[in-house]
Amino acid sequence: MAQSTSRISGKFILYSEFLLFYIKLSLHCLMRAMRNELSRSRPNPAPMERVRRIARWVRAMALIGGIVLLVLAVTLWASPAWVAKVAASEAGVTMAAPVTPAMQWGGALLGMVPVSLGLFALFQVWQLFGDYGRGAIFTPGASVRLRRLAWSLMGVAVAQVFARAAIGLVLTMNNPPGQRMLVIRLSSHDYVLLLFGVLLLAIAWVMVEATRLAQENAEFV
Repeated sequence: MAQSTSRISGKFILYSEFLLFYIKLSLHCLMRAMRNELSRSRPNPAPMERVRRIARWVRAMALIGGIVLLVLAVTLWASPAWVAKVAASEAGVTMAAPVTPAMQWGGALLGMVPVSLGLFALFQVWQLFGDYGRGAIFTPGASVRLRRLAWSLMGVAVAQVFARAAIGLVLTMNNPPGQRMLVIRLSSHDYVLLLFGVLLLAIAWVMVEATRLAQENAEFV
């Protein structure tokens, strides 16, 4: 039972790892495309074909990641046993009363805040790599989607901290007086997501300038 609980707990935080993996792929494709665009005066179809192939894989993984994230979030809060073990462990609290439907609904609503931001981030990945697959690298739309991805990642990092604290209060609301708990927990996942969000935001602003330069070069041709 302990091993099963550990596996479920690991799955519950997989969405941040999904996001980080997609970000690394996004940066890899972006840097390669920028090198190709800036170092060649004539278009070469071979690099863009590789970008299109990677874009298809990343979009498929973003779709799978979104489905898995949503299913895990719903499944967790639908089971009182999982709420008592997994959710309480993630929130860092000890429950002294049985799980009630009010706790399940309250925790699910609070937990959906970072989950929704995570789904929005995956949707931006889906759209961004759709643009890349069509060869639209230095476009205003791609820059906007990259900025949205950056802000959503930073939002997930912040929302996770407050959601865990609020969920802890919900799960201990029926504890005896003096045993209700408010726990603020910071994890390495929160820090890494925040760091990648800031990094992507900086890259997005660089892309805005690169888009302007690409448009100016196109006007001279």
